[in-house]
Parts: sequence; C-alpha cells; structure tokens
Amino acid sequence: MALEFREGGIADAVLHFKYDKHNKYHRAGRKLLITAISLVMFVEAWWVISIIANSYTIPNPADTWDALVDFYSNGDTMSGGKSMWSYISSSLSTYLEGFILALVVSIPLGLVLGKFATLREFATPMIEVLRPIAPIAWALSSWSPSTTRPGPCWSSSSVSSSLC
Repeated sequence: MALEFREGGIADAVLHFKYDKHNKYHRAGRKLLITAISLVMFVEAWWVISIIANSYTIPNPADTWDALVDFYSNGDTMSGGKSMWSYISSSLSTYLEGFILALVVSIPLGLVLGKFATLREFATPMIEVLRPIAPIAWALSSWSPSTTRPGPCWSSSSVSSSLC
C-alpha cells in the first residue's frame, strides 16, 4: 500500500507518503503538484519584480488580470471598443487565408516539380536555401521600418494594409 496512515492525522500521512513511480495516479498527482507549484512561483516572482521595477514598467498580476477582464467585457478602448472575438476572428481569417494560399501555390508547384526533373533541379537550390529558416523568422519579412510594430497589419503599405 502506497499510503500508510499513522497517528497524527493528515500531516503525518503526507510526510510518510511513499511515491510509486509505476502508479499512474502518483505520476499524475506529482505532475499536477509540480505544475501548480511552478505557476505559483512564477506569479510570486512576477509580483516581486513588478514591485521592484515600478508598476508602470511591469504591471502586477492583479492589475493584469483586471485589464484582461475589462478587455473581455468592454473591448479594446484604444481602438473604439473592438472585442476580443473580433481580434480572434481577424487572426483566424488571416491564418486561413495564408493556409489556403499555401495550398493553392504549393500543391500544384510540388506536382510540377515532381513531374519535371529539370524544373526540380533548378528549384532545389532555392528550396534548400530557404528550407532551414525558422517559420518565426519569416514574420520579420512583413515588418515596415516606418512603424514601431512588426507585422502586416501595422505596415504603412497599401498591400499589407489590405490584408488586415
């Protein structure tokens, strides 16, 4: 038996608990406990850093939670009250447009390159140069130096503005 009860109540039971790494409930409980402790430590560290650094620079967790609740209930006051759902739908539509564009371009291109060896030989060097670049690095390609925020939605060009 993994849990032996001795005199002294719950405190003694917790102190004399024997962990069994083969028991799936023990593993799940351990994982849950470690997750909870790490999240509590993160929030405590955040709180201490916000006090040390000044609350205007790094808001404390309570202010951040209040702002999140206000954002969900009242929308973004800086953009005329756009709701969180409008931002989510905008992001999802941008994602779907990019996914559909990738499908429309990449599938026919892959079929053509698979069919014609000469075209594949010409395309392979370009593909091999671009292939190892991390996907997140491509986000910087949409950055406009005329703005302080990266991404196509904040760019001043008419092409990228029409995407958003």
